Amino acid sequence: MPTFSYTWSTGSMTQSGGTVSVAIPLEGSVEGFGPVFGTLHSHNMGKPSGTFDFIAVSFPDSGEQVTAQGTGEWTQVAPDRWTTVGSTDLSTGQTVKGEGVFSLTERTWSGTFA
Repeated sequence: MPTFSYTWSTGSMTQSGGTVSVAIPLEGSVEGFGPVFGTLHSHNMGKPSGTFDFIAVSFPDSGEQVTAQGTGEWTQVAPDRWTTVGSTDLSTGQTVKGEGVFSLTERTWSGTFA
């Protein structure tokens, strides 16, 4: 399975209707897509589980940029670690499914997709 690996260093928190969300700018690489820049919007912060939205653009060697818009769910599995499961629609017409691990300590989000 191809892999993805993002890093982050900061985020911006908001609250609406009692739900706390965070927007996290990500950068990294995705196997087959090259460098990627995006933003993860995670909802229901401070709870044991929640949802996320993801938007990104990749810069593959072919030179044609690929945009991505995804959604998914996260579950806290340790004080500093969450698992993610989601689906992402690409501007190529493809849809990919992914599983990952979000680490607060390492400031990473990495996993696999198909």
